[in-house]
Amino acid sequence: MNSVGTLEFQHREVEKLFFRVALASDSGMRTQLFKELADRLVAYAAMESQTERASSMVCGRPVKADASAALDRRISRSAA
Repeated sequence: MNSVGTLEFQHREVEKLFFRVALASDSGMRTQLFKELADRLVAYAAMESQTERASSMVCGRPVKADASAALDRRISRSAA
């Protein structure tokens, strides 16, 4: 799975956890789910940051701002 695919998967998992937290009736379960959610959000943020840094470099050189914006648009379209 590529970085974008991993981000999409992590996003769906985090989304599910938000719903589970909202529906949890037991405070102990809610606390446990919040901890799991926090861990998943940290992992998601790290992967997103890593993917963003990788997309801003080509052959070890920074990509110009207009090329970086074009790449972001292309990634957004492919994720949709």
